Amino acid sequence: MILTTILPKDIWSTFDLLPNPLKWDIFKGYQDHLGTVGLIAFCCSHNFVSSIFPAPNTSNKIHPAKEQTTTMDSKRVRYDQLPLEENSSPPETRKTTSITRRLIQGFLCVAVLASIIIGSIWAWSHKHPNLPQYIDCGSSTEEAISKNCVMEPMIYGWIPRECYFADLSAQYSPFEDREWYTDDTYTVRIPPADLWAGKNKHAFTHMYHSTHCFFLWRKLALGIARRADYLDDKSLDLEHSDHCSEVLDHYGGETSNSTNDVYLGFHRCERLAWV
Repeated sequence: MILTTILPKDIWSTFDLLPNPLKWDIFKGYQDHLGTVGLIAFCCSHNFVSSIFPAPNTSNKIHPAKEQTTTMDSKRVRYDQLPLEENSSPPETRKTTSITRRLIQGFLCVAVLASIIIGSIWAWSHKHPNLPQYIDCGSSTEEAISKNCVMEPMIYGWIPRECYFADLSAQYSPFEDREWYTDDTYTVRIPPADLWAGKNKHAFTHMYHSTHCFFLWRKLALGIARRADYLDDKSLDLEHSDHCSEVLDHYGGETSNSTNDVYLGFHRCERLAWV
């Protein structure tokens, strides 16, 4: 059992000699170290209940017999067993009582452990009641707005609020800190309000891709650190992450002449494995 590996047997023998209040102090001290399951193992493996509430001592009393004999080498004393007292029980009864006590202790240990497991499952189910596996924004700007989705500038797409990290997104303002255009000729500009409204299926700009990659990596790390219920599919996309690392590794980022064709996306939240 667990505690057998922690303390040697001779210490457990000493433990049985301690007064009950001190035993309880030691018992509570192990609770901080081992938790509830450790306490159950303590009770089951070391017969803790019996050590605090011992069975009545029904062992037969012995006393020196009146008759004594002496030999040449030493004095030998014979002991005769007294008859059973009126309230004492024979060995067979004591054996049955011992087995019954052990069965009761084992049943109590199993009952406590089962209660802990059932309670944990109940708490988990009430913390995350029927969370869906996916939450989407549809396939059009109108549908995304009707689903109460949010425009995420760093991926130029709609995402559900359940996986929108407002505090992280607030650190970036790509729609305002650079110019965006309707095509790759970079002649007709797109106002920030149109970008926020998702009016353009394509938008062109400079120096966007590297920041976009770093943002998604930060969001992934933040979601894991927070043990979030959901993350967006772009942050969880391994193929896209490989693409980002390849571009940054081979080209060392972007130059002022780099062009980015950004396509309006409709993303979904995916429930994480620990939820």
